[in-house]
Amino acid sequence: MDGCPFCAIVDGREPAEVVYEDDATLALFPKEPATLGHTMIITKRHHGNFLGVPADEVAGLWSAVAAVGNCLRDVLKPEGMNVISSAGEAASQSVFHVHVHLVPRWRADAVHGIYARARTVADAEATPDPAARRAAAHAFRRELGTLCAPYLPTATATGTTPPPRALCRRITKHLAGLFVFVADPAVPATNNAAERSLRHLVVARKISGGTRSSAGTTAKMTLAPLFGTWRAQGRTPFDECRRLLAANPQI
Repeated sequence: MDGCPFCAIVDGREPAEVVYEDDATLALFPKEPATLGHTMIITKRHHGNFLGVPADEVAGLWSAVAAVGNCLRDVLKPEGMNVISSAGEAASQSVFHVHVHLVPRWRADAVHGIYARARTVADAEATPDPAARRAAAHAFRRELGTLCAPYLPTATATGTTPPPRALCRRITKHLAGLFVFVADPAVPATNNAAERSLRHLVVARKISGGTRSSAGTTAKMTLAPLFGTWRAQGRTPFDECRRLLAANPQI
């Protein structure tokens, strides 16, 4: 069908990371996966949604869903899996060619939910009392630590390493510094501003290969965010460097 992105993939007119194919279906990774292993199964023939798939194609579609789902289960060892297929705009369907999402799930997926609740509490108008904000930040840290605890061992009882382990180890390492934005309304809930200030430096490093030495690259990447912070605070980097050097002559 003209104008259908999935038909273009089936016809080979658009690229896609295809991971499974049979006579009637394709399975591919979406451009923006919801979780590790998130896969979509589409029919090769164009049908608007699963309600329009003819009876003689239904079995083939769901056979492919089961085959891909079993592969994801065997490789990733998820703790659960969602099977999702929407029909109509009211159901949030955005591409009107039948597709079935397979979304591997782990209990650690709830990290995002904790963060979303923390942002709501961080609203100064919603939680004006400083003591209540500090207590809420502590409660969120405790909840997040409890959520991550089962993933910290190197391997599970079956000898496999659960995919959320790296995330949970990092969270646990820095747990004491998380949710500061809940306790202090002056602290932003995201690092978007910091990422924007560093993005041009990262791009320059990738294009040029850095500076003339690895030490120079390290120095540049260390000083740049420091200078950016001083500027954001209305301070002059030159003056601050002079003060820093005067106070630490051994540098």
